Amino acid sequence: MPSVATDPSRDGSPPQATAAFIPFYEQAVYRGGVLGEIAFSIAIGAAFFGVRWLAVRSAALTDWSLFLAALISTSAAMLYYATRVLRNLIPRLATRVDGQTTELGVVYEALSGGFTTRRFLVGGALFALLNLGCGMAFGVAETNGPWGEVTLYAGFALVGFICGMAVSAIRGVILGIAFVAKHLKADYSAPDGCGGLLFLGEALVKFASATLMVGVLISIYIVNAPWTRTNSAHPLVRLLEWVWIVWPFLLSLLVLADPLSTISVALDGYKLSREGELDVKLETLRERIGSPATLTADKDELLKEYEFYEQRRGQVYSMRVWPLRLGTRLSYVGVFVGHLGASVFNVILSLSKHPP
Repeated sequence: MPSVATDPSRDGSPPQATAAFIPFYEQAVYRGGVLGEIAFSIAIGAAFFGVRWLAVRSAALTDWSLFLAALISTSAAMLYYATRVLRNLIPRLATRVDGQTTELGVVYEALSGGFTTRRFLVGGALFALLNLGCGMAFGVAETNGPWGEVTLYAGFALVGFICGMAVSAIRGVILGIAFVAKHLKADYSAPDGCGGLLFLGEALVKFASATLMVGVLISIYIVNAPWTRTNSAHPLVRLLEWVWIVWPFLLSLLVLADPLSTISVALDGYKLSREGELDVKLETLRERIGSPATLTADKDELLKEYEFYEQRRGQVYSMRVWPLRLGTRLSYVGVFVGHLGASVFNVILSLSKHPP
């Protein structure tokens, strides 16, 4: 399990878990903060390029190895960025879980159940093998001996391992959101107008945008790297190439659409339930106000009560069930279209230079 930091409460009560999500890949750089994570991400890519340079010398400057090093560093940086977003998200999600699990530690355990070290390692290893297999299928144009091939394949495995851990994290996010939706404690009076869950949509957009950034770099590398088979007429190789280009964009949509739709359904159920309760309450008050047996003094109090619950019903009616602001939606659409356009342009440019 990722480690959990604990802090004593201000009133002297026993410490509770603060949901400090610190997975194994972050523990060595956690105290260094953002700068430590950036430095370590750059160091990973630089280490790969250094080894690559020792193996092939100046050829590393012309065979897209430098870009592969940048892809490795960017993937690691985006993984650290998404981890920070997730660490801030978990305790806020815990406030939206109903009273069946009031202890933050219990909620954290449920929300972080998909983020075990074993899952990260398995996901990373699986994608390392997949990326390695794709590199072999595309054909490495390596003319600098066996060490040249070994270092290049090591780079494929490394970036695949990092991306695989990110995919495992996305799976954990989806499972965590499903837990929250099942035990949802929304608040129709929350100032965000979305049951107090607007922060969730904004966090998911950050996850999706980070995935897109890595995705466009992957597509650029696949299209431009000097493969030996991608320009062949073999349909399976061509299909694999396009699948590997497209999947980050599909993953970005998945990490946004699946959790949002799950929470939206839960919010819609909550909204309908509260509307029904308030409709019954208002109907009862109308009957009491209209009853000849009700005293005039009591009617004044009942009218005030009726006005109070009518305002509450208005709040419920106005509550949105899709936790995204219009500006956030447009921002993501802009990022998605921009990254997709960059990838398509790069593919068209490459095809114009190297037609199949």
